[in-house]
Formats: sequence, C-alpha cells, structure tokens
Amino acid sequence: IVSATMSVVPVPQTVQEAVAPLVDVIGMPVDKVMAITCLFATFPLGFVHRFVPTAIGRYLYGLAVGLFYCWACFGPQMIHPFISSLIVYLIMAVFPYNTKKYVAFGESVQGKNEKDEAVDVPAGKELVVVKRDGDMLLLNLGRGVKAWVNKKGSQVSAVGSGSTVGFLFAFAYIMACHVYRHWTDPYGWTLDFTGPQMMITIKLCTFAFNVSDGRRAAAALDKRQSKLAIKSLPNILEYFSFIFFFGGFVSGPAFEFMDYKRFVERTAFSSGRVPWGFKHSLSALVVGLISAGGALASDIYPVSRCAEQDFINANSFVMRYMYMWFSVSLTRFRYYMGWKLAEGGCLMAGFGMEEDKDGKVTAGITKNVDVFGVELAPSLSAAIRNWNMGTQSWLVHYVYKRFPASKMVKLIATNLASAMWHGIYPGYYATFLSAAIWTNVVPVASKIQNMLIPASLHRITSTLGTTLVLNYLTCWFLLLRLETGYEAMKSVYFCCHILSVALMVIGPMLPRSKKKTA
Repeated sequence: IVSATMSVVPVPQTVQEAVAPLVDVIGMPVDKVMAITCLFATFPLGFVHRFVPTAIGRYLYGLAVGLFYCWACFGPQMIHPFISSLIVYLIMAVFPYNTKKYVAFGESVQGKNEKDEAVDVPAGKELVVVKRDGDMLLLNLGRGVKAWVNKKGSQVSAVGSGSTVGFLFAFAYIMACHVYRHWTDPYGWTLDFTGPQMMITIKLCTFAFNVSDGRRAAAALDKRQSKLAIKSLPNILEYFSFIFFFGGFVSGPAFEFMDYKRFVERTAFSSGRVPWGFKHSLSALVVGLISAGGALASDIYPVSRCAEQDFINANSFVMRYMYMWFSVSLTRFRYYMGWKLAEGGCLMAGFGMEEDKDGKVTAGITKNVDVFGVELAPSLSAAIRNWNMGTQSWLVHYVYKRFPASKMVKLIATNLASAMWHGIYPGYYATFLSAAIWTNVVPVASKIQNMLIPASLHRITSTLGTTLVLNYLTCWFLLLRLETGYEAMKSVYFCCHILSVALMVIGPMLPRSKKKTA
C-alpha cells in the first residue's frame, strides 16, 4: 500500500512505492527523503569511485550514478538538465571565432603611431589588428590611438561571442524553469529539477567562458583564467560526466570543468594518486548530521509563524524579534545539512582535495559553506562570502569581472543576476535590495561603533549586530511572498530598515576620520 503522505512530486511512482516504508518512518515528504537518501548514498558510492581503475571508467561511473540520481529524484524532468547542457555544448562547438583580428603581447612593447611617435603597447590586452604589412601590425589601442608594432612576441586570440551566447542561453533557461515552477507549484517547497538546474546553470556559464578562454592568447588571461581555461572542447562523455557527477548533483556545489577533469584523470596531484582525505570527509559528515537536527527543529519553529497574526498579538516586540532570529537560524541548517553532506561525499571520492605549490594537500574545491564563518561573521560581507561559496565565486569571476561596464553598473548587474538566479519570488528581491542598502551603511555603523564602544568589544558587538541584521533580512527571503514578508517586518516595526535609513542620514554628519601623517 502506497503511503498517504505521498504528494504530487516528480519522483517516479516505482521509486515512491519502494521508499514508502522509509517515508512513513521518517515522516517527511518523499521528495525530501529521496534527496537525503542520495546525499548519504554518495559516501559509499564515492568510496567505490576511488577504485575504478581507468579515467574512462571514472567518467562513466560518475555519469551513470548521477543519471540514476536524476531519474530517481525527478523522473521525466531529467530532460531539462540534458537538453540545456547539450545546447550549450553545441553553441561552444559550432559558434564562429575570429582568429585573425586579435593579438596580445606577453610583455609591454613599443610601437609607433601614424605620426611616427613612440607609443607603449600594454601587455596582456587583446587588441584589434587593423592592418598587416609583413611583420608589422597596425593595432587599435583605443580612444582613437593606433600604432604599428612588430608582431614578434604577439599571441593570437580567438575572440568570439560564443561564451556570451552560452551564458545568456543558460541563464534564460533557468529563468524559464523558475517561471514554470511558479506556475505549477506557486510558493511551494517541493524539491523539483529547478534545484539541480540552478547548479547546472553555473556549470554551463563557467564552461562557456572557460572554453572561450582556452582559445584566447595566454598573455590575455590572469592566473585563475589560465588554470581553468579549456584548451580543446572535451568529448561528450567528459562533458556530461562533469554536468551529472553524482557528488554535486543533488545540492551542489557547482565546480569547474578543469578541476573535475584533473580529479578524474588523476593529474591534480604530483603523486598521480588521489589523497584519502577521510578526516575531511567524516568531518563534513558530522557537521551534516548535526545540521540535520537543526533542520528538523526548523519544522517545529517555522519562519512563517513570524507573519501570523495570533503570534504577533500574543508576543512583545522583543519576543517577536527573537523568534524571527531563532527560526531563521534554524532554517539555515537545512542548507548546511545538504551542502556539508554533498561536500563530504565528494571528499570520500577524493574530489575537493587540492595541492599547493609546496605539495601540501587541503580540502577546498567542493566546500560550499563555512558554518562558523556565517554564524560568527563580523560583517554582512563576511557572512555572504562564507555562504553558498560556489555561487559567490561564479558571481564574482563570471558576472562581475566579465561584465563590460563601470564599477557601479557591474555591481547592479551582479546583484540582479544573483536575485534572478535564485528565482522570481518577490521576497528574494526585497531581501537583496534591503541587503544592498545595508551593505552601503555598514561603514557608518562601524564608525559609530568605534566612537562609542571600546575596541576590545568590537568583535563581539560586530558579530551580534551582524547576526541580528542578517536574520532580519533573510526572513523575507524565506517567506517568499511580498505581503507575508511585509507582515513579518511590520511585526518588528521595520526596525532594521528604519535603522539603515537613519545611518544614511547620520553618515554625512559624522566627523571624518583623521588621516595618519608620517
């Protein structure tokens, strides 16, 4: 007999029937039971991955298990990750590149402009070739300046817009998926394919840019880009194994193709072998299990209670605010559980270990959250850096740094991309807008702290202030709805919003810090 707790979820009927006893014992919806089951299964399956003898075998194993996870959790919805990934692959395979009109120099050289005056040509910058005359190139240096330069030392850049097209397609696809989810499950918490699709979107965007970087002149790349550049388009097996690798499929983290390739082909370490890393894996497992307790407690103290009128009427301002802080803190443990279990499973396979130039091995590539870094953060920016680290890296390196605009426009575009990537719920945008305002007034708050509070207490007051503001802002994010979030904020008198406005007004009135003189 199929359990009555089953709901309309993407999990195939045969899988629902198979796990029905487990669903009854745990008392959770089948979609969440399947996700948690896959996360725990990654530990033994990751251990087996270590002993697959060949690179092709490891690519196949990682892909096969990932495809099974995808089918078991999302059934026919697995077509979305496949189709979107295939289209981005084809874009990067067939999109035209111009290999003749761009060059870059490994070091600065001198040329002569059309008036026969000496002109410095910068290193590491891709320049348009206007004309050729034997070994001489006429380059466009920008701002109307052109110069003749000897092509010796120049490197050809295959510059094209395939990476931009791939990025925009992947982003448009996830937005369409968010709209579909909002239409089929408005404001619901059912786990469907959009969760993994968000991680795959990051993979597709980074893949497109890394393939593009592999076709550019080495002199035009920074150290990170050079390390992650894909010199030649990988074959279909390598690519889809990267997309569907079971270690990061259910809850992330997203990772770079070249990191995955070096792991599978055993070229990431000087020894040619993957370190055991069991200590790191078990540590992540312990944190994940502890976080599971907090995740279960979050059902007992739901954030939605903050907006319920009977709760608001029955409690004082202090109790309402403290409940908001407590319930949001507990809800974060759901994310900690998923991310730490995924990290531990990857590490059990050996993926996530990295070797520095001195041969020291550390765990970091698959780390998606620093729990203490978030909970004890001395500032909002520090909390954000330690939260969903794979996504933060994507936003910094592939949105902010790649967007051709002024610093302010880059910042706006990055925040907008982050909000859109998360989804279309109004609560997300209210939170990101409020967080942007708070980020701008934090320096004012720090200045007041320096004026009124002894330096020995700064770390304590900074951490306390950060956690109180962070949970207030996050409440609206978790409530999803604009009206529900409004009621929750109203119950605590919009105190943090009013405080942020007050800091904006007070800021210009504060005395300027005296500059130190030698």
